[in-house]
Amino acid sequence: MQELHARLQALYKRTHRKADSLLTVGDLVLNRSTLQLHRAGRRIHLHHAGIKILQRLMEESPSVVTRDDLETLLWADERPDGDGLRSHMYKLRQAVDKPFHKPLIHTVHRIGYRIAEDDR
Repeated sequence: MQELHARLQALYKRTHRKADSLLTVGDLVLNRSTLQLHRAGRRIHLHHAGIKILQRLMEESPSVVTRDDLETLLWADERPDGDGLRSHMYKLRQAVDKPFHKPLIHTVHRIGYRIAEDDR
């Protein structure tokens, strides 16, 4: 009986660990363990900063993530001159939204960004 309990516990941990490692918004899936990203079954390759931004947006979805939070995530206290975040968001949209019919990444003017199926 104890062996059965141990086997069931191990199975439970494996299945839940795998589910916890996947972030999903609509047809976009990010595997946090492997950092592989797919949308509509198609593999998408992102640079390191893009993965970091996308992961945070997906973790908080459908809530808004402020520009300040994203800049802190990328640069901590060493923020670059200019608008580096806007450049990263442009590249992220080119990879995640442009090739597909429905955009998932939305700008919330003067606040930040969100990722969700709806654009409200």
